[in-house]
Amino acid sequence: FGTLEDSVRILLDEDKVRAARLDIGSLVAALMRDNFAQPMGEVNDGGRRFLLRSDMRMRSFAEIENYPIRQGLRLKDVASVVRAKTIRDQLTRIDGRDAYYGMIQKESTANMVEVSHALRDLFEDFESDPKLVGKIGVSVFFDQARFIEVSLSQLSQTALWGGGLSVLVLLMFLRRVRMTLCVALSIPASALLAITWEHFTGGSFNVLTMTGLTLGIGMLVDNSVVVMESIARQRSEGKGPLDAAVSGARDVGLAISLATLTTVVVFLPLIFMGGNPMLRVMLGAMGIPLCISLLVSLLVALIFLPVVSARILGERSQKAESVAAVMGGVMLVPVRAIAGLVTVPRAAFHWGLAATHRAIRLSLGLLVPLRWPLSAALLGAGALALGRGGPARDLVQQMNGLGVPSRAGTMSASGSTNAAVGSVIAALLLIFVLPHWRRRPGLPPRRPSSLRPKGTSILVWIQEANRSLLTWTMQHRLLASLAAMGALSSVSIPMGKMSMAAFGREEESSQIEIRVDMEDNFTLSEASEEIAHYEGLLEGMREELGFEHLVARFGVGGGRLELQWVDRPGVVKMEATRARLRKELQPRPGQKLIFSKETGMDVASRQFVHFQLRGTNPEQLEQFGMQAVKLLRDLPGLTDVTTSLEGAPEQIRLQIDREAATTYGVTSNAAIQSLTWALRGAALPRFQDVDRELPLIIEYDEEEVAGLDTIRDLSVFTATSVVPLSAFSEIEFQPGAGQIHRWNGKITFDIQARVDNPSRQTELVRAGYAALQTLEMPRGFSLGMDDSAAARQAEEVDELTNALLLSVVLVFLLMGILFESLLLPISVLTTIPFAILGALWTIYLTGTTMDSVGFIGLIILVGVVVNNGIVLIDKIHRGRRSTANRTEAVLAGSAARVRPILMTALTTVFGLLPMALSEATNDGIDYRALATCVAGGLVISTFFTLWIVPLAYTVMDDLTHTLGGTLRGSIRGRRKRT
Repeated sequence: FGTLEDSVRILLDEDKVRAARLDIGSLVAALMRDNFAQPMGEVNDGGRRFLLRSDMRMRSFAEIENYPIRQGLRLKDVASVVRAKTIRDQLTRIDGRDAYYGMIQKESTANMVEVSHALRDLFEDFESDPKLVGKIGVSVFFDQARFIEVSLSQLSQTALWGGGLSVLVLLMFLRRVRMTLCVALSIPASALLAITWEHFTGGSFNVLTMTGLTLGIGMLVDNSVVVMESIARQRSEGKGPLDAAVSGARDVGLAISLATLTTVVVFLPLIFMGGNPMLRVMLGAMGIPLCISLLVSLLVALIFLPVVSARILGERSQKAESVAAVMGGVMLVPVRAIAGLVTVPRAAFHWGLAATHRAIRLSLGLLVPLRWPLSAALLGAGALALGRGGPARDLVQQMNGLGVPSRAGTMSASGSTNAAVGSVIAALLLIFVLPHWRRRPGLPPRRPSSLRPKGTSILVWIQEANRSLLTWTMQHRLLASLAAMGALSSVSIPMGKMSMAAFGREEESSQIEIRVDMEDNFTLSEASEEIAHYEGLLEGMREELGFEHLVARFGVGGGRLELQWVDRPGVVKMEATRARLRKELQPRPGQKLIFSKETGMDVASRQFVHFQLRGTNPEQLEQFGMQAVKLLRDLPGLTDVTTSLEGAPEQIRLQIDREAATTYGVTSNAAIQSLTWALRGAALPRFQDVDRELPLIIEYDEEEVAGLDTIRDLSVFTATSVVPLSAFSEIEFQPGAGQIHRWNGKITFDIQARVDNPSRQTELVRAGYAALQTLEMPRGFSLGMDDSAAARQAEEVDELTNALLLSVVLVFLLMGILFESLLLPISVLTTIPFAILGALWTIYLTGTTMDSVGFIGLIILVGVVVNNGIVLIDKIHRGRRSTANRTEAVLAGSAARVRPILMTALTTVFGLLPMALSEATNDGIDYRALATCVAGGLVISTFFTLWIVPLAYTVMDDLTHTLGGTLRGSIRGRRKRT
C-alpha cells in the first residue's frame, strides 16, 4: 500500500470538447477499437509457414496526440497527453518516514518457514546493496514463520521441562539411575515413533502435532512406571531377572492395556465432533499424534522394557551401594524436616480435640441443671415471635384480598413461623437429649504414642495414612460415603462463581490499533496532516510507553495508527496503556478515535462481542441501530462500541428525471457514462512503452471537474445537441453505509464492542441483548441472538457435554468387555466426578479462564483418571483369588498400588505444569485451561481413587452377591413350581 505507478493520461479540456460538439462515448469506443494487437492467422510462402499478427498498439505520445477524431480534428486539439503517477487512495508511514506496505503470500505447496528464510536473506542482500545503503530499509512486522518457530520453540521447552520434571519424579521414587533411564527412554521412543507415523501417513510436524505430544509427555511414562514397579516388586520377592520381567509384565499387562485404551477412546468423540470446524481440525491434528504416542508407549512398556530390565537391571555394585547410601542420607534431611513440620500441626490437632472434649463436658455440666428454665424461655420466645407474626399475616391477607401482593409481609410472617418452630426444636433437645449426652459423653480422644510419622520415607507415611483411612472406611462405609458426597457437593461453589469464556484467540498483546474516522471532505494531503498530528502526540509518548514502531496507514476518509512492541508487554499492561491513550489522546473536531481493531462476525475473539439487528427496511434499521448503539454504550463492561456506518463516506445521490431526459433525447446510460468518465475516466488498452506496458486512461482534467458545480454543468452529448446534466437530474446528499450484510435475505446492522473481561463475554452478550429487547421494533425486525457469541458458546457446550457423556459410555463399555463384568467398571467410574471436582476447583482457585478448550480437558480427564482406578481394581480383584477375606484383599491391593499410582499421577501432573504455567500465544490456541483441568483433576482424583474406589468396589461386590442370590432364588422357585 502507498506505492506510486506510472500511467499515461489523456486529459480532455471540457470547453474544447463542448465547442467541438464531441461525443465522448464515440471517442472512447474508437480508441478502444484502434489500440489493439491480435493474431490474424497463418501465411504459407514457399513451403514456409508464418504467423500473421496485426499490431495497432500506440507506442508514442505523438501517435496518441495525432489520433484523428474526424476530418480536421485531432485528439491534441481537445486534450493533452501526459505521463503521470497513479497514486493509490492510501499512504503509509512508518516512524514518520514514507513507506511501501505490502504482503507476500506463499504458494499452497511451499513450506512457510523455508519461504520466510529465503525472503529474509533477500531483504538482507537488498539492504546491503552499495547503491542503497543508508537510503532504504526493510521492516518485517508480521511473519507467520516466526510465529511457527517461536511456538515450536516454546512447546519444545515446555516438553523438555515437563519431561525433565517427570524423570526427576521417577528418580525420587525409584532411586535407581538405570531403572529411571529405562523408564525415561519411553518418552523419546514413543514421541519419535508417533512423528514417524505422521510422516508416513502424509501428515506434517506442526504446532498442533507438537502440542499433542507435549500434552502427553507425562502420560508416556505411565505404562512403563507400572511395568517397572511390578518387575521391581517381583525382584524383591526373590525371583530372577528373566522370571521377574516376564511375570511382572504379565501381572499388569491387562490393566495397562485397558488404561491406555480408555485414554485413547475418549478422543474419538472429540476428533469426529462436527459442530465447530476449527475445533474439530485442532483436536484431530492434536489428538491423533497423542493417541499414537500412547499406543506406542504401551508397546514399549510391554515389549521393550521387560527385555531391557532383564538385561541391565541387576544387583548394585559396592560402589553404587555406597553412593546410594550417601544419597539416602542426603534425602533423609528434607524427610526429617518435613516430619518435624508435620509433628506441630498433629500436636495442635490432638490438643484441640482434647480441649473440645473438656469444653463439651463442662458445658453439659452447666446446661443440664438449667434445661427446664432455658426450655421455658425458648418456648416463650417462640410464642412471642408467633404472636408478632399474626398482624403481619392479617396485613398480607388484606392486601392480597385487594389484589396487591406484599412480599415484605409474607417474608415477615414466614420468619416468625420459622423462629417459633426453631424454639420448639431447641427446647426439646434441651429436655431430652442433654441428659442422655451427659450420661454418655463419649471417650476422650486417644493421643498417639508418637506424633512424628513412622518410617523414613514420605511414601511410607502416605501408605500408612492410606491404610488407616481405608481401615476406617471399611468399618464405616455409610459415614465415608456421606463424607465423599459432601466433598462432591462442594463443586457448586466454583460452578456458581465461575464463568466460561467463548472459544477463540486472545487479542494481539504486542500492538495497539487506533482507528481515526474523519469527515470525507479531506484531500489526501490534508488527511496526511491530520494523521501527522496524532503521530506527533504518540511520538512524544514513545519513550514512556516503550513501543518500537509507529505505523500510520491513511486515506481521505481516515486511517489507522498502530503502536507495535517487539517484546510483548502482557495483557494487563496493554489494557492500562490503551486506557491511558483513550484518556490522553483527544480527537480533533469532527473526528473520532476508536481504540480497537475491526473484527468480523465470524472471527472468534475473546476481547470483542458482536450484536446484530435484522430487518427489511434499511432506513428504519439504521434508526433502530443507532438507538441500539446508545443503549450498549451505557452498558457497564462494554467499550469502543462501533458500527459499520461509522467512518462511512457521505454520498451524493443522482436521481434522473426520465421524462425530462426523454424530452432532451438523453438516455440514462449516456448520462451515467458521461458522469463516470468525468469523475473516474475510462481505462483504454494499455500503452506500449519501450520496456513495459503502462495504463492508458482518458479523463477530464481534474482541475476542471473537481467541484460540485462542474458536475451539475457537465455536458451530456446527444445525437443533435449538448445538454447539461442539471437539466434532467437532481443531486442530493445522504450518508453511506460502510458495509452491508444480509442474513437469510434480511439486511443486518452489525455492532461491535470491546469487553472489559474476556471471562464475562457471554454475560455481557446476554446483558446487551436484554437491553436491546427494550427497542420497540415493528414486525419484520428482530435481534440476531441466535447467531451471538452466547448462542455459539451454548452450542459448543452442548456438543462438548455430549462428547463427555459419550466418552464415559465408551470407557464403561471398554472396561466391561475386558473385565467381563458390568459392576466392576462402575467402581472405577466413581473417580470421574471427583476428577471434575478437582478440575473446577483448580480452575477457580488459580483464576484461569475456563473455555471450550478447558472443557476438552475435562473430557481428556475422563480417560486419564480411570487409569489409576483400573490398575487398583485389577490388583484387588486378583488378590481376591488368593484370600477369602475381602478387607485384607482391599488393604493389600491398595498398599501395593499406592506407589505406582502416585508415580503415574505425579509424572503426568509435572509434565503438564509447564504448559499450565506458560503464557498464552496471541495467534494460537490457549491451552492453559486444558492443562490446568487435567493436572488439577488428576491430583484430587488420585486421593479419591485410593479412598473411594475400594469403597465402591466393596459396595458393588455386595450388590453383585445380593443380585446373584436373588436371581438364583428366583430360578430355584420357578424350577420347584414347574
